[in-house]
Amino acid sequence: VILSAMEQMGPTQVFSSLQGALPSGSDTSIVICSNSLTNNPRQLDNIPANVTLIEYGFQAEYPFMDNLENLSRSGCQQLVCVGTSSWGCLVGRPANMIQNILEGVAASDLCSASGVLLASWAASPALSPLASALPGWTLGLGAAWNSRVTKEEVNQHLGDILTHHIFYDQTGSSGKVLLDLGNNEASVELPSGLGTANILGSSVLLSVVMRPDTVDLYNTSSEHLGRVVQEVRRALARLQVSREGGGGAGEGLIQEIATAGELLLLAAR
Repeated sequence: VILSAMEQMGPTQVFSSLQGALPSGSDTSIVICSNSLTNNPRQLDNIPANVTLIEYGFQAEYPFMDNLENLSRSGCQQLVCVGTSSWGCLVGRPANMIQNILEGVAASDLCSASGVLLASWAASPALSPLASALPGWTLGLGAAWNSRVTKEEVNQHLGDILTHHIFYDQTGSSGKVLLDLGNNEASVELPSGLGTANILGSSVLLSVVMRPDTVDLYNTSSEHLGRVVQEVRRALARLQVSREGGGGAGEGLIQEIATAGELLLLAAR
């Protein structure tokens, strides 16, 4: 809205009137979405330096670095918003989440941005449990402390960190199970390039549960679904060790993972 108003009224009039139009004081910072500036770069020279720009990106290969570099000519402070990749699915999309967060944090660090926000949006229907967002939130905290962490290190250690420090699971490997379930769900995504393949939209297996008559499984082989069924069954068997051990303080979250895994198994079958 602000950028559209700038086109019609000019930046001086728009920003000078914002303080009176918004329920805020004179010391309130104004933060605006910068994504639309990618296609309207001439406005960068017209934004006051006391405005903060926030760049939203949730794809694994979102061009954070290029966009932040282009936006830097405005002289404004910048923020980056990445995501947990846990919406629009039954369990999560760990691979997309890991790459998205690491690249967003790295770009923020290299461009001296003011900070990183980590969003967990809700989709419709919103069936994924709270536990599905915890890997992203945990990784975001860790990467903010150490922006040089690598994808290999994350894949090696994130599951154990979730198990012991988030789920307080002393008997099993619930964090690794959660990531494995999410990777199995994501493996059934339709090939990229098809109109229905959208990482921000519903996963194939969520659509199977909620809108079975609309799902095109032409590009999904029965052999692959059979492997997913077997992998999910093995993961749920491993999760039973955590449940039988009482789950500790994170027992409720472990039960959430189990329920989501059972729904994933049903969808794959």
